[in-house]
Amino acid sequence: MRATAIASLLALLSFGASRPVPAQQVRPWFVAVRAVPTAFGAAASSDDPTADELGDLGPAPDLRGTLSVGRQFGRWEAAVSGGYGKHGLRGSDGSSSVTIAPGYTLATLGMTAAYAIVTTAHGARVQLFAGPTLSFWSGDAVPDSRTRLGGTGGVGLVAPVAGRLSVDAHAALGLAASPIDAEELSSLDSDYETGAMWSRELGVGLRLSF
Repeated sequence: MRATAIASLLALLSFGASRPVPAQQVRPWFVAVRAVPTAFGAAASSDDPTADELGDLGPAPDLRGTLSVGRQFGRWEAAVSGGYGKHGLRGSDGSSSVTIAPGYTLATLGMTAAYAIVTTAHGARVQLFAGPTLSFWSGDAVPDSRTRLGGTGGVGLVAPVAGRLSVDAHAALGLAASPIDAEELSSLDSDYETGAMWSRELGVGLRLSF
């Protein structure tokens, strides 16, 4: 009797051990919403401004909101994102600055490719990303709407918090053509040069996988 019970128990354990473990459900698609504080370099600069004019002109730092939709392919990831924010027109000379708000309305559209350089068993990813961007500038600081082509790159972190929900954070640098045209400043006494404009951003939000 006792031997029969032991044999039955061993048979049950053997059956349970031989059953395949269900694979974790893969949810490669995602949507992410982020708050993105963004700062800009000078959009126009003068090396020798007059006493009543400022040396650097450009958009003031402010907060943007972004929405991304993408898909993972193993360690790779591709996404399309859009953003929106309002920025003042800022003038500075290194020691002081003046901001006129609202100056700019900025809408952005971008595509990025990312590669996870670090992954964990719990699903966290540290990844590098880069891609092209389009910036659509309008508002009181520009006489008409204008589009500027640029690019962005940086490092991101995705960390699961509950079920399909993850924290999504990143730091990035961007480079795009200036939203200011040189002829717009021709009436000023100082000689201003326009060209490429840098941007810096830190974003944090939530990602939902499906």
